[in-house]
Amino acid sequence: ALGIKAILFVGKSDEEIERQILEKREKGVQAIIEEVEALNADCSEYKGADYNTCKWWLNYVVHEKAEVKEIPGNDGFWAVRDHGRNGETLDDFCKMEQAKIAQLTKAEVAALRLYTTILFLWINGPLRKRQTPHPLPFTTLCIYEGLKKLRAVHLSGSAHFQPMYLWRGMNNRSVGKDFLLHGGSEIGCMSTSQSLSVVAGYASSRCPLLFRIKVESPMDLGAN
Repeated sequence: ALGIKAILFVGKSDEEIERQILEKREKGVQAIIEEVEALNADCSEYKGADYNTCKWWLNYVVHEKAEVKEIPGNDGFWAVRDHGRNGETLDDFCKMEQAKIAQLTKAEVAALRLYTTILFLWINGPLRKRQTPHPLPFTTLCIYEGLKKLRAVHLSGSAHFQPMYLWRGMNNRSVGKDFLLHGGSEIGCMSTSQSLSVVAGYASSRCPLLFRIKVESPMDLGAN
């Protein structure tokens, strides 16, 4: 009820939290760099997302040119990252049509790119635990705001929006009676796909769980 800022930041008042955010906005991408560099170097809580790995991905997203890479996927299989890219820099991503339509800031573009790396564990994990303050508060805020702004892309075309179904796959999960009666919500970023075969890989386990989500408005649809 208090909004995401109250989860991400700690302050004695709303005004104090807004001051913290303003200071980070003025720093932009540098604020994101400082947050990642401040992660606990010895923390092994998130498997595969150790300090050195996170620093490597930070450097790749912020400073290096995008190139096709084969990396371990979240479903346990190898996946291709940055397929079709040809040496784009962070500035190049900021100049892309989708970024311009959504009026994304450079920090928002960087944060959204970071979420597609192993750093997503440091973003979703603390959110799901209701950890306050969040270890990456400004980075997560940029993702939250960037995803909402990207809805403008769905409204930019001439074609009328058509309702669609999205799939979400989870492994070794089941649905309890309380969820069936009252429903629930995901406090972290939730990846979905229109392809059932894609999410089946993420659900592959002894107890797979698939969600079928009907999207009736472009305002309910995240980034593609």
